[in-house]
Parts: sequence; C-alpha cells; structure tokens
Amino acid sequence: MVFNPAERYLQNRCTGCGICSSICPTCSIRATPEGKPSYFAHTCIGCSHCGVYCPENCFDLEPAAGSEGVSPVQVDELFKLRRSVRRFKAADLSADELEELLKPLNWTPTGRNDQGITVKVLSGRAAVEEKLVNKFTGILRAVDCFRAVTLMAGPGRDFIRRLRKGEDLLAWGAPCVLLFSSSVKSATPVQDSLIAASAVAMKAEAMGLGTLWGGFIRYAAPLTGLGRCHTALCVGQPVLRKYQMAPERKWKRIDIHGRQGS
Repeated sequence: MVFNPAERYLQNRCTGCGICSSICPTCSIRATPEGKPSYFAHTCIGCSHCGVYCPENCFDLEPAAGSEGVSPVQVDELFKLRRSVRRFKAADLSADELEELLKPLNWTPTGRNDQGITVKVLSGRAAVEEKLVNKFTGILRAVDCFRAVTLMAGPGRDFIRRLRKGEDLLAWGAPCVLLFSSSVKSATPVQDSLIAASAVAMKAEAMGLGTLWGGFIRYAAPLTGLGRCHTALCVGQPVLRKYQMAPERKWKRIDIHGRQGS
C-alpha cells in the first residue's frame, strides 16, 4: 500500500501541533499559521512519517500503543542462532507458513520509499528442480560439452563437475526458493532486495526454519527463464538441530571524531 496523506487526513482530529510538517523528509506538507496541514505537495513519497508520529492519529493508522516490543537481548539471541542450512527436510512449506514468512515485507524499508519489491516463490521441491536446478544443469552440460568451462573454472572445477553430474548445489535440496528483485527505476533496487531478504531470513529463524543465501542463483535465475534476481534465499525445515552458538564474526569498527571543542 502506498500511503497517501491527503486522502487519509482527518481535519477534525488535528490540534495544530505541527509535528507532521516538521517531520516530513521531503517538506511536502504546507501548514497554516496554526500548524494545521493545508496542502500536501506532489513531492510526497508516501513514507507515512506524518501519520506515524502524529499524537492524535489524524491519518487514521493502526495505533502502536500496546504493541509488545522485543528486547535487545532477544534480538541478539536470534542473530546468534542463525547459521546457513545446507541440509533440508523434503517437506514443503505450507501456504500459511509462506504467508507468515513473508510478512516482514510489509514493513521493510526501501530507498526513497519506492517500495516495489517483487518476490518470485518457487514453492515445492518439484518446482525448484523443474524451474531452476534441472534447467541450469542442462544449460551447463550443453555449454561445457568440451569441458571448457570446467577447465577455466580454476579452483571451482570440482563445483562445476558436481553441478554437471546433477548435484543440487544451487538450492541444496531446499523445498522453497525466494527470488527477490526490485524495479531498476527504484533508487536502490539491489539494497532494497538485500534488506527484504535479510528480514525474511530472520523471520524464518524465529519460525524454526532454515535458510541459505543462494548467491549463485542470482546468476542462474535469468539463464533459466526466471528473470531478474537481485538476491535469493533458500528456505526449508533443517534436518539437523544446532547444539552450540557459532563463534563471533570478525569485523572492524572505525570511530571518526569531529573537531574537539568549539
């Protein structure tokens, strides 16, 4: 849904606090001297900041009061638990599970609030094999008929050989593959897709599902007729359970300070 403040504004609730016009990132709200909105410009991007931060709910949105928050500790625990899964149960995800899994897409951010994330769902192991794995294997065998690809693959030769033999190294047996993309007209299509997939991956973890980032699928999807894919996520029930937390990752923090004093 694209939020339209002009259509949702309820003047009778407005007290003229001026928060909506002051919080608008594109300065699209013109206010009267009393602080009440008088005009919504065409520069509005539908971000809903005016409605979310309105203390009187003049834009008739679902109230946030009473919503249960998540503690920082709970968030950390969720991230600690997540690890890539490469052994999935054969069971397909149900329609209800898929609907629940994709709910975060209703709220994931996009650059300039362009929205427009598209998720192509390969649901069921049969669909994954027919539309992705088998097609790509066939293409690879045809292209690599003289082993040119294998020879040029260098360290990846074994990977190519295993693919040619029909081993599923794309989805690793996952019963569901999600292909995320966004319009090339969007301000940040690749980043939008990555953020969306990350949110779904964490939701999957909370649901007890396993995920795997399908980096190679991003290149295979267009070749197999599945179209543009900015990032892919393989999802399913994991075969194995985790007994320990993974060690912390290596990363770097660089603090950049301003001039000391005034």
